[in-house]
Amino acid sequence: EDTNYQPVEPTGTLLHAYVNTGSGYAWVAIGTENGAMQLLKEETTEYIGGGASNGMIYMAAKGSSKINQIDPADDYAVSAGNFDRRSTTMVDLSSGISKTVTINGKEYEVGVPVYISRDSSGNQYAFAMFDHTSYTDDIYSQMLVFDAQAVAVAYVSANTTSSYYKERFVVLFSNGQLYDLDVTYPGNGTSKADVALGSWIGSGLPAVSSASMVCADGNELIIAANTEDGVQLYSYDMTSRTVSELAAVEGAQSLVGLSLLKDVRPELVPCEHTNLGAWEYDENGHWKTCECGEKFEQGELTLEEVVEYAYTHEPVQKSG
Repeated sequence: EDTNYQPVEPTGTLLHAYVNTGSGYAWVAIGTENGAMQLLKEETTEYIGGGASNGMIYMAAKGSSKINQIDPADDYAVSAGNFDRRSTTMVDLSSGISKTVTINGKEYEVGVPVYISRDSSGNQYAFAMFDHTSYTDDIYSQMLVFDAQAVAVAYVSANTTSSYYKERFVVLFSNGQLYDLDVTYPGNGTSKADVALGSWIGSGLPAVSSASMVCADGNELIIAANTEDGVQLYSYDMTSRTVSELAAVEGAQSLVGLSLLKDVRPELVPCEHTNLGAWEYDENGHWKTCECGEKFEQGELTLEEVVEYAYTHEPVQKSG
């Protein structure tokens, strides 16, 4: 029997990430519709790569060769690991669904995190995996060296039969090309799993030297690209192979560790809508906009606004 597993249920438009705001660092929630950020916790550590796995976050701090485990449900408490990422720079991290599967009568723990990183030469990138159940140990299964510069990785889905369990990942390269990457259990020899670069699945994304991405529903990739002008969100449909530009992330100079908010379970504080902006209007009516983006006090145009709009076609502040 062939059973397919999707990564997570679609969670809508809310993402989670670690950002550099220009004045410091912070854990934030991000909306893809308008790129607005909601602050979850301010930090001081400069992380250079990471992502979520099994309700935890795994990040690498600048200047350290170790991977830290961070618990968002415990106010982002950090546990320093002993795992050596075996490279100069960690780039991005993703993981499948953690579960135990039986293959040919033997149990395997699958869904461990995988990550990509720059190797010691500084010119190539590598893909590796480690066991999140004992992340403090120096355990990894296999490393695959790329000829091109890989900048992001995302888990897509998995399927299993009586003889194997295969996880599908997607890797984004700096030239905007996307490729499948397969992790298959059991691996040959003594390795826990085999890692192999699969087929080309699309392009059309801009060239980028740094990014992070997630897959919400087994088809749509959401990519956060770090550019000279800040962080830009894109959507890539793997069925139609089309790219859509979503929004710029307001207030973020750079971003690492993009994940689905459901994976990391922070408790969001709802907006109380106390900070409303000035009156705005168009040809259809007037309103005030809260800092969270929601509109309030909507109504029909006054005679004064109708006359002003007819002459200027520009929003002005409503008096009174």
